[in-house]
Amino acid sequence: MHVRHFKNILFLLIVSLIGVAVISPAPPAFSKDLQAHDIKHGKQTLYAPDEMGPYNVGIRTFENVPVFGPALPRIQVYYPTLSQPNCQTTYTITGVGGTYLRSSPLCAVQNASPAPGKFPLVVHSHGGGGPGADQQRLSQLPVHETLASHGFVIVVPRHNGNTPPPAAPGFRRVRDLPLVIDYMLAATNPISASIDAERIGLSGFSTGGRTSLAVAGGWASQGISADARIKAMVLYEPGRDSSLEDVATIDIPYLAMGGTRIENGTVIVPELFETTVLATPRIYVKNQEAIHFNYQTDLCGSIEETREAALNGDPSLRDPVTGELLIEPLTNMIPNPANPNLRICNPAMGAAGNQACTFWNQGEVVVPLLPPTQAFGFGGGRNVCTRIGADSGESLDVDPVDGLTDDFVPGTDIRLFEANDRFNYAGQNPDGDPSPIPSEEFVPMVKLYTVAFFKKFLAGDGRYMRFLTPGYADRNDLQATVTIVDEDG
Repeated sequence: MHVRHFKNILFLLIVSLIGVAVISPAPPAFSKDLQAHDIKHGKQTLYAPDEMGPYNVGIRTFENVPVFGPALPRIQVYYPTLSQPNCQTTYTITGVGGTYLRSSPLCAVQNASPAPGKFPLVVHSHGGGGPGADQQRLSQLPVHETLASHGFVIVVPRHNGNTPPPAAPGFRRVRDLPLVIDYMLAATNPISASIDAERIGLSGFSTGGRTSLAVAGGWASQGISADARIKAMVLYEPGRDSSLEDVATIDIPYLAMGGTRIENGTVIVPELFETTVLATPRIYVKNQEAIHFNYQTDLCGSIEETREAALNGDPSLRDPVTGELLIEPLTNMIPNPANPNLRICNPAMGAAGNQACTFWNQGEVVVPLLPPTQAFGFGGGRNVCTRIGADSGESLDVDPVDGLTDDFVPGTDIRLFEANDRFNYAGQNPDGDPSPIPSEEFVPMVKLYTVAFFKKFLAGDGRYMRFLTPGYADRNDLQATVTIVDEDG
């Protein structure tokens, strides 16, 4: 038996026998002014949008989906089911040098029978301008499983790369998304009978937000008309490819979330909000100090599981999290073969180790050469994931033992999750900027706004509007400033 594997088993055994409790920060009480039920006068139960809804979660993966360009390698589908949950379910992700597994937060059931009835459809476009890595099917895993449990069918295409010149870069993505909708509605699709074709929404992160805007508003210069089937939209720090004239035609309700660290949140979202005068209501959720990858909600869960898998699989492996890019650049990071001026995580760590390293160092991997005024806002797991390894046999929680990652970078006096590189903020950098919002607070907030918005504006349940108001954010001390423009301006 590997030494690390033995230590993990021993650690778990001790916890189970003597009841050692790992202290962790309590999540925000988003539902403290919400009764668990709303069944007086015959009303249906109102389920808190940041928690699991009334359904269990079914999942399916479709491969080689025909679209405008080359077939999409995979699309991930989440949907409501009445099947019994299966907490042994895992997603298999093809990564650098092999595969690794990711568990299901809500114990999803593979290929389960859909629950009776028809449900709204939400198509999500992931971030990144190049070909989608397989893990991007799961980039919003906590949000998408929660949405499915509240009665939505969620489809996440793994995009091909952007179109090369002379076409506009995002042309292929924008052409593909309506065809993904066609594929899901086709009578031959085993999920199609569960989809309400009159209630279709979009969501998108970063480049995926650019794609969603062009699908919803059209892209005149590329000969692309708006898809009239889209009834509502949620955007997380979107970019923009299409012109402001195209965006100005959007007339569906939408919600946009943005932070204050990069141009997507500080310029594009406010500009979008001011331009889309036909879109009412539209809701702007400003998250002070959020970094770009805060909005990739499976960031920390993926790091936690892939780090554990890598260390359990190879006792001699250097910890993929503690090998810091700027401290020990040749330990876990190597020159990028495509560009020797950039660095990537070392494929020799295997698929799981490489994934943990990449997400932990994501800002440096994605935008290492941007000037600080742009690069600071991207960050990675080290900036928002406060509990990586805190509960494991290879704990990174050392002093004080409080459930938080605070071990030292080997050979240094720099603690993990501190201002140990140009992407991190813990009040210790020269500018004195505060820390980004930690994931354990941010992910429930993204769930809250995403589920509540689609429940109100796609499923038509007006009771969920209460969660979208400025007053709700204030009463519950959310790190969010909410602005709503309705039909009255």
